[in-house]
Amino acid sequence: MSTPIEILFEDSELLIVNKPPFMMVHPWKGGPRGEIDLMNALKEQTGHYLYPVHRLDRQTSGVVLFALESKVVTFFKDRWHSDEVQKKYLCLASGALPVAGYYDNSLRNKKGIKQPCYTSFVPLGYFDHPQFPATLCDVTIKTGRKHQIRRHFSRHMKNLVGDTRYGKGKINDFFREFYALERLFLHAHYLKLPHPSRNELIEVRAPLSPDLDLLGEKLFKENWSEIRSIAAKPKID
Repeated sequence: MSTPIEILFEDSELLIVNKPPFMMVHPWKGGPRGEIDLMNALKEQTGHYLYPVHRLDRQTSGVVLFALESKVVTFFKDRWHSDEVQKKYLCLASGALPVAGYYDNSLRNKKGIKQPCYTSFVPLGYFDHPQFPATLCDVTIKTGRKHQIRRHFSRHMKNLVGDTRYGKGKINDFFREFYALERLFLHAHYLKLPHPSRNELIEVRAPLSPDLDLLGEKLFKENWSEIRSIAAKPKID
């Protein structure tokens, strides 16, 4: 791979990186052919055999955690969806969200079983447009259901901009045509978690990928620098 993956934290047990958009976290039989995945790119870059602890969707950028030992995966298995681990995302939701709030409606898994979910959000900036307004949100998830953020916002008619599965075609077309947004606006920007063997907490922040950073400048103009700095120093729940 020509451009190295940005490493946010590394030691003998953990590797935390900033995933670029349009990249699978690990090999998948239904994934695009001929594309290197994040895990194999990192193997080439670091020389380590890696175990994925979690994943992000292909279009989503941001923090991804790998283990260098299988026992570390076991350590996080029961902790990943607990209060011991804090996960925050930036997303651009269609419409106006003037105040902080949360969504807690259950979501069905692939077997059709309802699972409890909790997604909270804090608005950071508002794009005032007569037809296609949008709100930049700092999102915290307490659970990790498939497409949780996308499904929760869609359920409440605040579809994520660029979401071709749960979003709205007219909204996506507008941002693609006038703002060159070619993917889902969703970025995992913050992770805080206990170290598996040391009595300490690891805290990492992933800078926005260039495409989303450029879009933020276009949408929020002179306020973007302040908004971006707030996102870089998230309030801890």
